[in-house]
Amino acid sequence: ECIYNGWDPGDLAHGAPLPAGLERKENTFRLVYTGTLWNLTDVTPVVDAVRRLASEQPPLTSRLELVFLGRKTPEQVARISSLGDTNVRVTAVDYLPHPVAIATMQSADALLLLLAKVPGAERVAPAKLFEYLAVDRPMLAVVPDGETASIVRSVEPDGWRDPGDPAGIAAWLRDRLEGRPLPSAPDRAAIRDGFQRRQQAGQLAALLDRVVEGP
Repeated sequence: ECIYNGWDPGDLAHGAPLPAGLERKENTFRLVYTGTLWNLTDVTPVVDAVRRLASEQPPLTSRLELVFLGRKTPEQVARISSLGDTNVRVTAVDYLPHPVAIATMQSADALLLLLAKVPGAERVAPAKLFEYLAVDRPMLAVVPDGETASIVRSVEPDGWRDPGDPAGIAAWLRDRLEGRPLPSAPDRAAIRDGFQRRQQAGQLAALLDRVVEGP
């Protein structure tokens, strides 16, 4: 059996003010990524999609703000830096305390989730996914089809894009920048609350009861 990491309401109760440099910009669409960027969470598909959109519709992408909060390998820093010749606003900040990360997520118009298309990634369900659900913002999950994609589609039928589909990622961004609403599941709140850690602890307790009772 699989019991997911889940999210804790207490984490959302201890927010923090956004530090200088992370304040919300006016008249922008803010897409926020929090966490480490490395080979398992490669930002390349999103960078390619943003560059494509910036070349096709520069006035539109002038409203796009990308925020990357967390550690990054040099290769990922280089990929983010390649957006410097576009009109997209990019903010890249290193590791910050968890309450600040939560506040940054809460400042977003949408949250970005990344998993590279590498063997085994289809089975990964990162803890950040459940924090994103807790914050309750629209989500763009650029991940292989699998565990995470299935959970994202359960709350946002159009919130998943394959890492090998930069055109699809660009289309998702275009729709958001043009103000098109993102469809969500009618039972989104129930799905979200089902991942609270109190619920996950109940699943663990029930599993232990069955193990102790035996066949």
